[in-house]
Amino acid sequence: MKMSLYGLKQALRPWNAKIMQRLRQMGFVMSKWNSSLFIRPGRNIGQVSILVYVHDLVIIGAGFEEINRIKSQ
Repeated sequence: MKMSLYGLKQALRPWNAKIMQRLRQMGFVMSKWNSSLFIRPGRNIGQVSILVYVHDLVIIGAGFEEINRIKSQ
């Protein structure tokens, strides 16, 4: 896995598969309209969205506590 993540043109494919798997484990669902957008429906604290762009993540949510908890995972 390390070799596939560093230095190869296909490096993003295994990273993308791993991040998609982890987000699904955390309860996120891929958007029907944009495959790089993951949404976790609102629980007690509200909806959280994550946009995956190349190797960066943009996390949007209603509360800092929930965003920090997701970042720690």
